[in-house]
Amino acid sequence: MTVIAEKDCSTIVQPDAGRSSISSSMACPVASETKLTILLISLLALVVLLAQFILRDYDNNRLLSWQWIMNQHDLLMIILFSAIGFVVVYKSCYLRIPISREVIVLVVGSYFVGMATWSAPEFMVDTGRYFAHAKLIATHGLGYFLSEWGYGINAWTDMPLASVIYGALFYVFGESRLAVQIANTCLFSGSIYLTYLLGKELWDARTGVIAAWLLLAIPFLHVQASQMLVDVPAMFFSVLAIVLSIKAAKSQGNGWLLLASAAIVFALLTKYSVWIALTPIAVLPFALKDCDRAEILRRLSLLALVTGVLLVFVFYVHHPVLLKQLKILLDYQLPALQRWQESYASTFFYQIHPFVTLAALASIVFAIRKKELMYLIPAFALGLMLVIGVYRARYLIIVFPLLTLVAAFGIRQIKDIMIRRFIARSAVAVSLAVTLVANMNFLQSTSAVNLKDASHYLNTLDAQHIVVIVMPQPGTAVNPLISVPLLDYYTDKPLFVTDSVSIPDSRNNVSKVISPLRFTWEVDQYPYPIVDATSLSTQPVIVVISGESEQSLSGAVTDALRHYPHKKTFTVNDGVFRFQTVITVYHKTVYHKKNTSRSELTL
Repeated sequence: MTVIAEKDCSTIVQPDAGRSSISSSMACPVASETKLTILLISLLALVVLLAQFILRDYDNNRLLSWQWIMNQHDLLMIILFSAIGFVVVYKSCYLRIPISREVIVLVVGSYFVGMATWSAPEFMVDTGRYFAHAKLIATHGLGYFLSEWGYGINAWTDMPLASVIYGALFYVFGESRLAVQIANTCLFSGSIYLTYLLGKELWDARTGVIAAWLLLAIPFLHVQASQMLVDVPAMFFSVLAIVLSIKAAKSQGNGWLLLASAAIVFALLTKYSVWIALTPIAVLPFALKDCDRAEILRRLSLLALVTGVLLVFVFYVHHPVLLKQLKILLDYQLPALQRWQESYASTFFYQIHPFVTLAALASIVFAIRKKELMYLIPAFALGLMLVIGVYRARYLIIVFPLLTLVAAFGIRQIKDIMIRRFIARSAVAVSLAVTLVANMNFLQSTSAVNLKDASHYLNTLDAQHIVVIVMPQPGTAVNPLISVPLLDYYTDKPLFVTDSVSIPDSRNNVSKVISPLRFTWEVDQYPYPIVDATSLSTQPVIVVISGESEQSLSGAVTDALRHYPHKKTFTVNDGVFRFQTVITVYHKTVYHKKNTSRSELTL
């Protein structure tokens, strides 16, 4: 006899021995009404895709707006790949896989998703800041960086942990982009696993698995997985801190308390907004079930005491810098970002698969009906973000695991496990198609790719060092000198800059328009040796970074470049962003050495 509870294949009992019973236990019988529902969900997913395309003008994302990334050809390819994905997903829903193995598939699969985006260029100028910090750590040591952080080293509004992680990688592996990509992709996959653990702690393993699948249904997150930024590390340490805090609240030993305290400190040292993502910890005494509330309050008070002591020490050492950063955040950065916002419609219906958003909205009704107090733990921080008015998708990354948890709670109310699985996995299938077809194609068409391609070309030239000339870009609020560390991130050649071109200091003008890009002007001097303009003609290779292909050069530079018979220009222009990086490489010899990138040399 076959017993199925809530149409859940995991409870199938097969008493008959032999090959036939083993093979039949690997698949879940599917009722005709379930098949019809799955077909309707597939059609709905395709209708949603068409609606997103037709209404793409409502996507005002500043990086991956559907207005820029989507065209009819891309839409047809995404529909085709999604349809194929639905078939694969449907077949996979039949399989009886232990949850532990499904989690392994998720973690390993998410790593390959991150790997699929490694070819994208570094599309945020913020990368230049983190690279410069990491380079200083690798060169001068961690002690120098921490002592000068916020003084001789501009800290802007960053906390130091991300820079320290990248600096440690540079110290061990050299200035390797591959090392950073591997580390960040591991943090991305780790966030998938921690989301599963958090769902398991709050409700059960199945809810955790659904939440982990849904975290893969966020195309915006895919392309962030390997970037040299702070957002993925912040997401990882935030959800780690919540998981360990729940363990500490429930357990009796002090080991979990110490681990949770360290995780909270690490999370707070990634970025200032993390404190919002950690507010679920304060809800634990009122939301955790089947626990002694007084004991939880006692243990969380002890956790707060240990964490507070560590934070007081950090504040005592760096309080002048921290107070200065808070002033910048309140007086400048917040007003600046108010003028550079994205709508919730853009984030939750374009950058996140709509199935995730709809499930999260439905979960509110289910939670109220069931009086589910545990729901408050992930919902509190997410709701606080929305109430405060954090609109930019990038700043919401730290609460994406919490969003998928509330969405998973909503999907978990569906009795049929086949339908639950198909909803979550079909959303992942569509999201992967959007990432691989639209997002990656768009990112490869931005001018940021010129820096990557030019550096790979530079790595093949027979030259010991490269001299870089940076041209001014009057039409943008970005300091064009930020392009130098971005170029340095890709190439294995030592870079020098020249003083032959005067970059107007637009710091005052930028501050008047309250631009969030002012940080590019706050670095007094990028850490590169300066070559005198009179020696330009003697250099083996010169790189000119400009905002357009035919940007006029000064007379002295033009005269020097006459000594260079060979040049190669990288002119990809996205036509979307004001800040462009057109690269022209001038060199005196056509000899190329074997193309070995820095990553290949160090890993």
